[in-house]
Amino acid sequence: MLFHDSKIDDSHILFNKTKNDLLKTLEKNLYGDLTQPHYLELIGNNIIFKPTDLRDHLATPLINLTQTYEKRWLKIQLSVSSSNHIDTDWNITIQDENYAILILFDCLELLALSDKGNSSVYFELENEIKKIRLVINSNTGKETTIPLSISVEQINDNSLKKIESSLNPKQVYGIEERQIRQLQFLHEKQLYDTIANYNFSKIKDYYKDDPWNLNYLINAWEFVTKQTILTSYPYNAAFAMNFSCNASCIFCFTKESRNQYRKKNLDINDWERYIEILPYCRSICIPGPGEPLLHPQFELLVSNLSKYIDRRCMVYIITNGILLDLYLDFFKKSTITTFNISLNAASSEIHSLIMGVNKEAFERVLKNIRSLVYLRDTIRKDIIINLSFLVVKQNVHEISGFINLGNELNVDGLYIKPIVFENEPQLSSSESDHSLLISSNDPLFEEEIKEAKIAIKKSRVTVFARPELWNYNLIQPTQIRCNLIYNGLYAAYDFFKIRPCCILEKFDFIHPIDYDGSQKFFEVWNHPIMVRLRKSFMDGTLNECCKNCQISAEYLQ
Repeated sequence: MLFHDSKIDDSHILFNKTKNDLLKTLEKNLYGDLTQPHYLELIGNNIIFKPTDLRDHLATPLINLTQTYEKRWLKIQLSVSSSNHIDTDWNITIQDENYAILILFDCLELLALSDKGNSSVYFELENEIKKIRLVINSNTGKETTIPLSISVEQINDNSLKKIESSLNPKQVYGIEERQIRQLQFLHEKQLYDTIANYNFSKIKDYYKDDPWNLNYLINAWEFVTKQTILTSYPYNAAFAMNFSCNASCIFCFTKESRNQYRKKNLDINDWERYIEILPYCRSICIPGPGEPLLHPQFELLVSNLSKYIDRRCMVYIITNGILLDLYLDFFKKSTITTFNISLNAASSEIHSLIMGVNKEAFERVLKNIRSLVYLRDTIRKDIIINLSFLVVKQNVHEISGFINLGNELNVDGLYIKPIVFENEPQLSSSESDHSLLISSNDPLFEEEIKEAKIAIKKSRVTVFARPELWNYNLIQPTQIRCNLIYNGLYAAYDFFKIRPCCILEKFDFIHPIDYDGSQKFFEVWNHPIMVRLRKSFMDGTLNECCKNCQISAEYLQ
């Protein structure tokens, strides 16, 4: 019996709402587009949540925890309709009064614990927590059926012990279990600061039935503890599909390899070569060095990928955006969730100079971005649209214009990065009069940075940028915390050779390693070449490429 519906001694009901009362209560706390007339609707015996944005959510008011016990436990009880009006796909989080997440559950997990439509979980709270609230999000940003009722009870330890033997172990979370459970939701940097505080054998035991998350946590532990021989798979993978490109960017350092492999494309059967790795991937990137949308079997290749990956894996594409209009129908149903569009300019003139395309391409890209935004706002509310800007001397004056343009287009994120080279490429006279790199002696540079900082502060769209890194000559990394040698796999250039990142085309003491799926992956991933590279990060004997990499500099504390 998974659900115990009898009266619990010494229980204290803190929050108990059903149907109309619940609908009214949650609607008061909804965030999102306030111009929309209806967010919640009662249809038959179902409460339908209609988010206008992936970030929209429902929330209960803050609930006061009035009783104090030696051990404080909460019982959260939910009920769902047995006949769904539409798909049920949401998650629920319990937050403290500072809105920090205490615990998160996916609806599928809660429904698996249900008895006749009722689900209940019990978890222990630290004594210093005085208030909580429950927040419901649609996992996809689409309309979904949410619980018909929510009840929160505070009980003491003795009351829980009376019924604990009748509960599924996944319904009961002490403080340590609750914290271990939350590790899977932490970002890499947060995880690195946290994971060493826990008994790792307990982590392995808790996640033994979830290899996708377990691999993520083992990888973090191996990074934090500076292991050089790994037992975890890389979980951030990038697979170049092709080498043809419809642009000729002035900062591109892969032109030679593009010409060499121009006629070679990733085949739809090549996913089989990576079958050992793909189930553990948390993100899969479809990058350059070519334009992915030029692949003759792009749609089939992306569709076939879904056979090999976990449903929680994020698939994203890096594109110059010129050909997006050719695939809008496919994007309505594809597994691609994130679009990273390399714009690198705020005007057609600079776009043409930087990207090596005609001036008409800029307006086509903007039109395509608007079409994607419309798709996000109507059919695919789960997709994310980002624009990127690689800072070089020729476009630094358009940073603030780029930020303003991103706000006008209503995209989700703006990424502004410094240029990253081991050695500055040799440019033809038609591409640049001198260098791509910004000079610290340029008096205009400081003015441009000031203007960009103002634009960042005013931006409604989130800007991911560190202006102090835009001047290549000022980068002085003193601490390297690059984790790509632990979790990154980049397969490109000469197909079936792998490297940790796209920058390391050629190490100073090694070359990319052959992997075509015919050998065991860890024989390659723990090859002496890779072990030596990991050791170099520990003793400080870095190759020049890694020493000067601004991506690493972003990990500075």
